[in-house]
Amino acid sequence: MEVEAYLSQTDPILEQYQGLLAVTEVIATQRDLSSLFHDLAMRLSPIVQFDLLALLLYDPAKNLMRLRLLETPESSLTSLPDEYPVEGSLAGQVWKTQKPLLITDAMAESNLPVETIRRFGFKSCCAFPLTSSSRRLGAMFFGSLHPAGYAETDLAFLDQVAKQVAVAVDNALNSEQLARERDRSQLLLEVNNAMVAHAICEN
Repeated sequence: MEVEAYLSQTDPILEQYQGLLAVTEVIATQRDLSSLFHDLAMRLSPIVQFDLLALLLYDPAKNLMRLRLLETPESSLTSLPDEYPVEGSLAGQVWKTQKPLLITDAMAESNLPVETIRRFGFKSCCAFPLTSSSRRLGAMFFGSLHPAGYAETDLAFLDQVAKQVAVAVDNALNSEQLARERDRSQLLLEVNNAMVAHAICEN
């Protein structure tokens, strides 16, 4: 086999590995979820075609999937619903089954809940579970306005991306929780100090 022919066959694989390294770099440098997702979309766009990149997290208090982050070049897609039921949504199914999902032709799909993606014009999509070592977080969703935007050969690479993103999301959520607890403790301390100062003044 000629060198040129060999390189032409391996270029997509090399691009995917380079993309995966770029994702790792983003995860290592970003702690804020919004910044992480925006940078991730920028790094993935040269190697993965998508008209929508979405992150949906499971909300245990309401038992639903909540749209947390959205990256899309299509301004009309910013009106997507913020909440989705676990039963009867693609994100919910991926979260429950912990298995990637691929839809190559949404118009011809009859076994999966694709009403929302059809309504917003998506022709194909794929979704991946976001799961850390300690919990099931949610789902990561790629959508295309074109049929057959994704193939079986894309799943392994995107699944690796989702696994790395899950670690970053878990870290970011833990940081948010710690920040809320710190703020609450600070507020309680300030209230307590104010009450003590008031009591001293009265005496």
